Amino acid sequence: MFKQTLGWTAPKIRDPEAADRWTWLILVAHAQLCLARPPAIDLRRPWEKPAPPNG
Repeated sequence: MFKQTLGWTAPKIRDPEAADRWTWLILVAHAQLCLARPPAIDLRRPWEKPAPPNG
């Protein structure tokens, strides 16, 4: 399960250093997506109503 979640099944990694770089790349990308979630909650088009405030 974790291999698929971290994307280890997608690339053809040939050496351990490349596997470490791939793991860090995926972790950093995931962290950036998590950090970008709160500011993007109320992104809407000008004609759409605001999102309800639920925390």
